[in-house]
Amino acid sequence: MQRRKAELMNLNSSKRTKTRITTDIKSLFRILLLGCFFLCVIIIINPIAKLRPPVTQTVYNNFSAKDDPTQTDTFEKVFIIRNGSDIWYITPMAEYKIAAKVKSKHRIFSFQDAVAAISKYDLALAWGDLIDPKYDKYIKYSQSGRQYHVSCSKDCPLSLSYITTHSANTHIIAANKQILKGLKYIKTNDIIYMEGLLVNADMYKENNTYTWETSLVRNDNSYDSGCEILYVKKLQIGNKVYQ
Repeated sequence: MQRRKAELMNLNSSKRTKTRITTDIKSLFRILLLGCFFLCVIIIINPIAKLRPPVTQTVYNNFSAKDDPTQTDTFEKVFIIRNGSDIWYITPMAEYKIAAKVKSKHRIFSFQDAVAAISKYDLALAWGDLIDPKYDKYIKYSQSGRQYHVSCSKDCPLSLSYITTHSANTHIIAANKQILKGLKYIKTNDIIYMEGLLVNADMYKENNTYTWETSLVRNDNSYDSGCEILYVKKLQIGNKVYQ
């Protein structure tokens, strides 16, 4: 009798184990199915978003992409940005407003440099005559690492000097998640508007010091620390405003 009872208990235990395994498999299948669904949505939506026509609006709040960026003195004080245990000290150097065409957009990942923690995108921006599409066939814009490269053909109607003083590689620090959302939406050849602060950034960690200094002029280049570091408080892409 006891033997029979033990056999029945083992049988019930086996059934419960099989039921749990079946339930676990079903749950895992549902999770995988849900993951595949979201992956398909991303795969479908991303190309559609990229297929949208570039934003061609040239004037924002009476500020034109045909004009040079405006830079004025600032009285804002040093503030900090925390990233995990790291603390970045941000020193405002100037107020900055710019309407420009995005000639290249470069995503920076955390393994590339320390400042990727606070600056995830670089934008190669052009203004003045460079926003006219008729010049695009003469000029090549590209980015790699944190640097920006521009070159032009011999028959380009614009001088290389004009091109380099009316374009800039701009390191973007988003002031909040809304700005970061807007940066993700930007595509090449969008004409956008941004306002914020040109800043220096410093981070002290163990025996290392990271110092990042912004350019305050437009006639330098990215090889000589000639990039603007822009802490963006407002971003506008056509009728979409992020701030």
